[in-house]
Amino acid sequence: MTTNNPIVVSSEYFAMGFWLEDVTNDLKYAPLNVDMTVDFDCDGYVSEWDDWEGVNYNILFDIISRLITLKQQKVDTLETVT
Repeated sequence: MTTNNPIVVSSEYFAMGFWLEDVTNDLKYAPLNVDMTVDFDCDGYVSEWDDWEGVNYNILFDIISRLITLKQQKVDTLETVT
């Protein structure tokens, strides 16, 4: 379970929310609840997936790209605050 407030990209295709771990930038996921909130109690690492059959890599890469962009924007915003 995550203890911070990560930037999450939700995916209806995967029915999961994805985020980057703060320190390691590992790609994490957790299932979406019916109300589209993320069930952080059931989180895991995408790198631990052992069944990649049927995974749409284009959608997954788009999610990763969005997360990197959003994280960089957050860092840029924090760096400009004085």
